[in-house]
Amino acid sequence: MITSLAVGATGRTFLCHETLPKVLKAPKVYSRHPKLASFYGETKEGNTYATQCSHILREDHMYEQLHLSPSLVRYFGREYDSISLEYAKEGTLRRLFNQPKERAKHGSEEVKLRYCNVALDLLTQVCSAILDLQDIGLLCHADIKPGNIFLNDSYTVKIGDLSTSFLQDSSKDAFLREAVGTNYFPRYASQELLHNKKPTTKVDVNAIGMMLVDAFGEHKTLSTAKEQPYHKRKDIREIIIMPSATSFSIIDPKQKLDEIIFHATRTDPRQRWDLATLRDALIELRE
Repeated sequence: MITSLAVGATGRTFLCHETLPKVLKAPKVYSRHPKLASFYGETKEGNTYATQCSHILREDHMYEQLHLSPSLVRYFGREYDSISLEYAKEGTLRRLFNQPKERAKHGSEEVKLRYCNVALDLLTQVCSAILDLQDIGLLCHADIKPGNIFLNDSYTVKIGDLSTSFLQDSSKDAFLREAVGTNYFPRYASQELLHNKKPTTKVDVNAIGMMLVDAFGEHKTLSTAKEQPYHKRKDIREIIIMPSATSFSIIDPKQKLDEIIFHATRTDPRQRWDLATLRDALIELRE
């Protein structure tokens, strides 16, 4: 007996069976209906029905605490073991880092410039969206990655998947915190998250720095080095997509971008840039 059917903000469906040890994935279904029962994101192996429900309940709690902010994927409420969210017509940032990046890598100067402007604009929007959420009580999202950054039909960034986020008010943050666990994606997680240290507002800066690597750097599958900070990963150090300096107001855009990534992914959060500094640096690079 299927006890829960959920459809993600990008159309992915999940079937949850009460007696099975993990969630079953159904084929992708795409619908333009604005209200879809949703538990979106990557479903991990071993997630039980109880764990799935804990994520949904915490997600509902986080939306309530953050007052349905316009920086979030639009929320329509919870009913039993599902929540209803807006359909993200343009998908997630994953789309940007696949075919468009490949075309820019081998494209003309004009194609490279157009890609860079779009990528920098979207990642600047991510910074601004998280800053807006911090103004109303978010400490850090803690799971910022391309698959959790949604785009509406006007290419406006909306943040999704709040179940593992942290609130500034620890009394409100305690709700189902242990039940949902800490399934951070190592490629984007900061060192303090990976080592279970107290998170700060700079946690998400590291993730955005690594998304800059995704957007502009050599995209390689990391194995033993995947939990190392960016500036120690020599195999992906080179920035491979950037128009010539004549397209920018600064002298060496590649060097500037490399500097931004370095400061955004420092191991020690005390040395890492804050979100406002990172956003301002991306705006300066884009101009």
